[in-house]
Amino acid sequence: MAFTKVKTQLLADEFLTRADNVTLSSSTTSTTLDFDDNAVFEVTLPGDSTNCTINLANARIGVTKTIVIKTSSTAYSGTLSYDVTDSSGSALTGTSTFVRLSSDDITKDANTTNYVQITCVDEGSDAGDRTFIYTAGIAQT
Repeated sequence: MAFTKVKTQLLADEFLTRADNVTLSSSTTSTTLDFDDNAVFEVTLPGDSTNCTINLANARIGVTKTIVIKTSSTAYSGTLSYDVTDSSGSALTGTSTFVRLSSDDITKDANTTNYVQITCVDEGSDAGDRTFIYTAGIAQT
């Protein structure tokens, strides 16, 4: 069997593009990151205690995405959680599970850039049954 080489320019946007930054706040507490749209996502957390959610849509087994999570000039003191929704942000039936593999978690200090790589590793019978593994960290200096 012959191997076929695939050039980068043949890949869809979901493997090559970076989404515009989404800034969360007390009036916008969640965002939906659609696995079908981009390879890299960027989210800025509010500089207060607002609890925020990053929703993941259209996740499929084996697909890894990068989320760049930034803090503003004031430290973030809220809780950041993840969930699985449809592409419009509506809840799905089922249970999503997120397992952090790294010892690091999101650093909430002011003016910090976090890098999260998240991979869907299992799909259940319900649309919302997804298991993800992820690592989080900041750039080493």
